[in-house]
Amino acid sequence: MSGIASVIKGGNFFSVTPKVTIDPVSIANVYDDAGKEVVSKMVGQQAAGGGSSVPSFIVSEGGTVFPVPKGSTGPLGVESGKGFQFVGGSGGNGLSSKVADFRMMDPVTTGKFQYPGGYGSYLNKAGQTINPLTGKTISKTDFWWHIPAK
Repeated sequence: MSGIASVIKGGNFFSVTPKVTIDPVSIANVYDDAGKEVVSKMVGQQAAGGGSSVPSFIVSEGGTVFPVPKGSTGPLGVESGKGFQFVGGSGGNGLSSKVADFRMMDPVTTGKFQYPGGYGSYLNKAGQTINPLTGKTISKTDFWWHIPAK
C-alpha cells in the first residue's frame, strides 16, 4: 500500500506518516504521536479522543493495515459491542470514493467462520458491505466481506 510504512520497534508498531502507535496487547488501542489514545474498546459510545484525532489507517496487532475513510468520525462503538467503527467518510487513503464507513471487529474464535485476529469491513452510505477498492456491493461469500486481520 503506497504511502504507508510501518516498522516494528520495541514491541509496538510505529508508522512513518502520520505517526500512530499500536498497543501490541490489543488491536483496539491506537495512540497518536502525542501519546493520546484515539481508539479504544469502549462499547456503545465514542472512544477516548472524542473523534478529534481520526487516524488515516489502523494497524492490527499482527500488522494488517486497514485504511480509514477520509473525513470520517470515530472511533465509535458498534451495536454488538465487539469492535469499533469510523463513519461518515468518503474514500481517500487508497479507498473507493463510495467507502463511507469502516468497522474493525474483535477476534472470532468459535463457529464455522473464525477470525482469530479479528476482521475489518467497509461499507457505503447505505450501510451495504462493499469492496473497498471498487466500491461495488458484494455478497457474504466475497473475500472483501470480512477482511481477516493478522
